[in-house]
Amino acid sequence: MLIDKYAYISALSSIAPERKLSLGLVALLGALFSGRLAAFAVLFVLMSALTVGAAKIPVKTYVQMLLLPLGFLLLSVLGIVVNVQTSPGLAVWFSADALPQALYLGAKAMTAVSCLYFIILTTSMRDTIAMLRFFHCPALITTLATLIYRCIFILLDVATTKVRSMQCRHAFLQRKGSLRAFGMLWGSVFIQSMQNAQWMYQAMQVRGHDQEMRFLPLHPQIRAKDVLGLTLLVVTLIALNQLPF
Repeated sequence: MLIDKYAYISALSSIAPERKLSLGLVALLGALFSGRLAAFAVLFVLMSALTVGAAKIPVKTYVQMLLLPLGFLLLSVLGIVVNVQTSPGLAVWFSADALPQALYLGAKAMTAVSCLYFIILTTSMRDTIAMLRFFHCPALITTLATLIYRCIFILLDVATTKVRSMQCRHAFLQRKGSLRAFGMLWGSVFIQSMQNAQWMYQAMQVRGHDQEMRFLPLHPQIRAKDVLGLTLLVVTLIALNQLPF
């Protein structure tokens, strides 16, 4: 997937995963527990600058990813500021009093998204799962996460191959036949993905899989300057939360 590709080729890929995860998680917790727009603005700018500036993620790609959750966010905001009354008659009105709350929730959500994007665009799934194992996360969870992650790649590979095959046969040119072509496509993708997943499981069994995924052990080392930087970030957020806005 594109996200996983950027996690491996980003300029921060060589940085120890515990350093990136600690910064991203502290910023995420700060976004969730902060109550001021100033704190949201500082966190959003910081995470975006690190993702685009330090990690060298293309600005266009980052903006496109930020636009993905906007549809859900707008629906949530509309649910707050727009009121609908059905009795005794249908009435729809805009609540100006709820607008500050809607802006606050929207800013909090986008700030949290920017923190998550920093983590997933700079830290590979392999490193993330290895860190979970280091913190003694149950083997069942890490194994399921690994298998689901792998099955997503299988599904995308099968879907991409079949879509290209049908495009070469001009299956989507006619509007009448497009629905039928899409139905055949996804039915075929489902069957082929199930077969590939079964083959993957059989290959794991042949290699002696004992229901647990094992990874090379990590030895995280949080440096003094990392602790100082995280402390400075927390103190800054606490100070910003004392502001009236």
